[in-house]
Amino acid sequence: MFDMRPVEQGAAGDECDGATDERPSQVQYEAIEVVVYRLRKKLAGTGLTLMTLRGLGYLLRADA
Repeated sequence: MFDMRPVEQGAAGDECDGATDERPSQVQYEAIEVVVYRLRKKLAGTGLTLMTLRGLGYLLRADA
């Protein structure tokens, strides 16, 4: 169902604003943290958890 690979914070920011090699991302780290916080609140009670993997990024996981 899900691709079980972590998403790096930088890659998440790049995806959000359509960054390319010619135009780097303008998304700040703090903005990603706010989005992750809000997404975790919305996921509460759905059986999904957004985990932080230190040094790697984020992983969406189904609760057991």
